[in-house]
Amino acid sequence: MTFITRTEELEKALKSMREIDSFVTIDTEFLREDTYWPQLCLVQVAGSQTTILVDTLSPDLSLDPLFDFMKNDCILKVFHAARQDLEIFYHLMNEVPQMIFDTQIAAMVCGYGEQVGYETLVSSITGKKLDKSQQYSNWTRRPLSEQQLTYARADVIYLRDIYLHLSEKLAAKQRQIWIEDEMAILKSEKTYKPDPESMWTRLRLKNAQPHYLARLQALASLREKEAIRKNIPRGRLIRDDVLTEIAYHNPSTLKQLTDMRGAGRTLTQEKLGQKILENIIKANTLPVGECPQLDIAQRGKKPALGQVDLLRVLLKIRAEKYKVAEKLIATTKDLESFLLLKEIDSLHSLLHGWRYDVFGQDAWEIKEGRKGLSIAGKNLTLCSL
Repeated sequence: MTFITRTEELEKALKSMREIDSFVTIDTEFLREDTYWPQLCLVQVAGSQTTILVDTLSPDLSLDPLFDFMKNDCILKVFHAARQDLEIFYHLMNEVPQMIFDTQIAAMVCGYGEQVGYETLVSSITGKKLDKSQQYSNWTRRPLSEQQLTYARADVIYLRDIYLHLSEKLAAKQRQIWIEDEMAILKSEKTYKPDPESMWTRLRLKNAQPHYLARLQALASLREKEAIRKNIPRGRLIRDDVLTEIAYHNPSTLKQLTDMRGAGRTLTQEKLGQKILENIIKANTLPVGECPQLDIAQRGKKPALGQVDLLRVLLKIRAEKYKVAEKLIATTKDLESFLLLKEIDSLHSLLHGWRYDVFGQDAWEIKEGRKGLSIAGKNLTLCSL
């Protein structure tokens, strides 16, 4: 294990990996309590011959060699639960590495359950037990302790064995294509690029009145842009519940705004309160046709009572048969949108690819009344009607 604090050391180590390895395992340690973007503190990279721990806070180190390495399409980069790690690299590099593999997704396909943790995979695949006592330690502190370094090293050392094991299982079951949709999501910039204009859809709504939705959209967008500009968590700027209350009560003066419970003095700082009022006025003058609209899920449109439950039974049967996590086949939202379809839509996730073969085809026949479920001994089976 090599602890790297200088640019030339990083260049030398990565050059060696490029010459020797077809894949490396990568993990990061970061803090995010006080910032919008994660603060990168350490990067761990393990090749077949060496493991390096890169001190990203060292004043003598440039991360440019690491970024070039991440862009190298000849080397596979293996992560576990990659989304947050890739978000960090996207923010720093302004692009997403494309040659990646996520062992958490692969484990879901290979029968290890939903969102299985790294510690569980290490235990079940390698028989080793991880010491997780340093998981929530302060990674900005220097020097890092021996316990922290040992913990950081373990997060990439065992990942090599996990990757080899899972990739063999995927090949044996001919399921490499099963993880392609999820990997495509991880490789997409849209996954990590904030969209201020859509942030309102994540909030709990008070009603569906058009100008209320317009105010909510405007204020959620303003909050997101300000949080990014100041690099602070959005909830620290304005809490979700306060934001929805402001949009609902529609204040027209700064006093009305700051008198609201939870608003406090922060809304008067740097003229934020005035910006809020300006956005409210603008939203209130929008023509109704230009106000945001709720989608089917937000409007509360649901399938008939019991239909989702019926498909959940089929989902459970198929997940057990194929030894794959239920969530990877379909979520509750997938089932609801599927049941609301009037005709087969090949763009729906359950109506094309492996999900159609495993679940969607039979689910559609149940939906159309051509198949049903029956009890055969101790088992539930699918039958024609």
